[in-house]
Amino acid sequence: MGLFGSNYERAGSGIAKNAPKKKGFFRFFEIFGRKFWKLFELNLLYFLSFLPVIGAAALVLALDSQLGIILAAACLMLFAVIIGPATAAHTKILKNFVMEKPTFLVHDFFKAFRSEFKYSCIIGVLDCLLACCISAAFYVYPKLIEQSGSKVYYIFFAITLSIGVIALNFYIFPMLVSTNLSLKNVLKNSLALSVVALKTNIITTLILAAVIAVYVLVFMFVNIKYSMILLFLLPFMPA
Repeated sequence: MGLFGSNYERAGSGIAKNAPKKKGFFRFFEIFGRKFWKLFELNLLYFLSFLPVIGAAALVLALDSQLGIILAAACLMLFAVIIGPATAAHTKILKNFVMEKPTFLVHDFFKAFRSEFKYSCIIGVLDCLLACCISAAFYVYPKLIEQSGSKVYYIFFAITLSIGVIALNFYIFPMLVSTNLSLKNVLKNSLALSVVALKTNIITTLILAAVIAVYVLVFMFVNIKYSMILLFLLPFMPA
């Protein structure tokens, strides 16, 4: 398929100039079919931002010492810095696909990475902190409920999860790469949209959770030689 090549897609019949655009589910799969190999390439580029996480895990396993923990922490800090700009670049490319704009994948990805670095880096760090807080809540609150027997902690747990659902915002990065708004206004407007479109946010979150659950279940219950195939496909598939 000529990864990262200039032209490897076979010419097809094309789309009529005045043909009505499909919507929703059908629109998604129309774009998905036409951009299938481009999405593979985009996933590979985006996957590069997760290499520090893999490096952190490898360091902890290889260096079972304080040095290994320090180096792993440095890798995770690097990940927190670059995941936001990488997500912004990833979003910009997907936006171009949807809007039918000509896209030079590698060039446009790294151009967006650099141009959107300032604000997207801040958002990426905040997202990482939020993810840590929510993950801690899943561990801490059940323990507190078990030890104390107090049902008050159920309320705190529910509040934390509600904040997490609202803060898991699918509008920040599209707005960031599409407007010249200040970071304050981007956050304010995207928060308003996440509340207005709460149903859509919940559905999207459930779909993401289902995809993650499939990976987790496969690694837990499927023979390792088959589950490793799924792991190999991970850099290619998520987007």
